[in-house]
Amino acid sequence: GGVDRRRSPRIKLEMQATVQVACNTTPFRVTLLDYSASGLRFASDVTIEPKEPIKVLLTNDDGREFEVMATCRWRSAYESGDLVGC
Repeated sequence: GGVDRRRSPRIKLEMQATVQVACNTTPFRVTLLDYSASGLRFASDVTIEPKEPIKVLLTNDDGREFEVMATCRWRSAYESGDLVGC
């Protein structure tokens, strides 16, 4: 693994979400792996380049949907795609 530069503790989870990259209007599914007060990490089959703005669409336990705007900070190869840090 890489160096953990987060200042806030990570909370692990495995949750499906939808991501939309600013340069592509077609959303796609990702798996959120962890989050903190300052960022999140997910696994994606679609390549997202660093510095790309993205929208993460989430659904909470009671079915309400909300959006998180983020910027891809890094990307690295993963088992079947990429890991993305925002």
